[in-house]
Amino acid sequence: PGQVSVFACPFLMNAPLVKTLKNGLQLLSFPQSVGYGWASIGLFAKAGSRYESSPDFANAGFVIRHLGAAPTKQYTQQEKLEAIDLLTGGHFQVGAHREVLYHCLQCPTWRVPDALHLLASTALEPDLSDPKVAQKVKANCEMALLDRVHAPDQLVFEWVHQVAYGRRGIGHSQQPEVLNSIRYVTPEIIQKYIRTMWQPQRLTLAATGVDMGTLEALGTELFGHLENEDILDGEGKPLWRHTPSKYTGGCLYNTHTDQEAGTKYFDEKHQTHITTCFEGYPQDHPDHAAMMILWSILGGGASFSAGGPGKGIYSKINEEVIRRNHWVDCMDSVASYYSDAALFGFYGCTEHERAPSLMAVMLGQMAELDERNTQEALDRAKHAYFSTMWLTFEEGMPFIEDVGKQWTMYGKYFSPEDFRARIEKVTLDDLRRVAINMMGGGVSVVVRGAAKDMPTIDRIQMVFKQLAEQKKQKYGF
Repeated sequence: PGQVSVFACPFLMNAPLVKTLKNGLQLLSFPQSVGYGWASIGLFAKAGSRYESSPDFANAGFVIRHLGAAPTKQYTQQEKLEAIDLLTGGHFQVGAHREVLYHCLQCPTWRVPDALHLLASTALEPDLSDPKVAQKVKANCEMALLDRVHAPDQLVFEWVHQVAYGRRGIGHSQQPEVLNSIRYVTPEIIQKYIRTMWQPQRLTLAATGVDMGTLEALGTELFGHLENEDILDGEGKPLWRHTPSKYTGGCLYNTHTDQEAGTKYFDEKHQTHITTCFEGYPQDHPDHAAMMILWSILGGGASFSAGGPGKGIYSKINEEVIRRNHWVDCMDSVASYYSDAALFGFYGCTEHERAPSLMAVMLGQMAELDERNTQEALDRAKHAYFSTMWLTFEEGMPFIEDVGKQWTMYGKYFSPEDFRARIEKVTLDDLRRVAINMMGGGVSVVVRGAAKDMPTIDRIQMVFKQLAEQKKQKYGF
């Protein structure tokens, strides 16, 4: 009881083979194959909105995210699409994280050389010289940004990052208000961005199903010519710099009571969306595991479950909020973490007239984050978290994506087995201590919708600070 057996992917517990090319690019190899005869490969760059300090670079990473199907100097667009289909069966993606940009693919092991040539060409030499291609890429970017206007849950979560970490948040905003800057990202800026961010000292090439000798030979052939250089802005500072994050907390009350365009066809009620967060713990922090167990215990849910009944019925939010308040359309626990920053809290939505009540419920859950956490709930949360982690890593691309992000952000790899050991050690006392410490660090609140009759942020901050001090004294922290 309380123990979870190791799942049937033994290579996931092994540390990767690591090697550094002469120019500084790092290679990570898990020689064993995921999926028996398949290789997963990813190129990861320390780039993204977090490093876009130069006005010229603002949101260039967002544009690069949409270049997966764009032509390169070696492939026309038609050749590119055919190569993706032939070599990877469509398992090819370009992704963006606030601190990592990556290109990943999955292919049969005997296709690795050709597939890696395709990946390198996509990452290093996109060709936007054709005005029609450049216009299509920009149109795709603008459409993706406009889609977020119809996703208020994404809007409030982005805004809470801005509120929690000052005006700049954690890098440039990725929301629709940056649409104008997208229009000014030229092919020349994209090339300069790649030359700046894709320096070998900022790159990691990771693979499963590829032995280190093969990976080193291909890495040297395709990336060995890259050089490290100091590319400075007008002030003589590196273009890729970023300012260390500093949690401030705060609030943004955005009155917006018009019906969302994306919901008009369903005749849904007008809704208010709320996010409330504490400062959390990055993945390399000793208390990160306890924070994620709290996230698993809290869970969440909506008044309607599209996937059928049974999911999360024992979660704390479902039992204490969803079941008891029919007017809560949705409430979930949320967590996000980066190299030196993290947020932990809640997202919820309800009809406008119930917005103050939902705010009271969410703040109440935050104030009682350390309470009513039983050993049964702790064990259940551990098992649920383990299951999610194991299932995620049963396929090569999710696994290599996680490995690459970890190595790029922290310079090390947290294996599933390492994290399992950290999770197993979490106790109820750890949950209480971590919850109370987060309470005392300040609150960040965002409301979009009926923002009237909400408590002031000064009042919220004062109450939580006093509450945290009282609980620290009570439990001797």
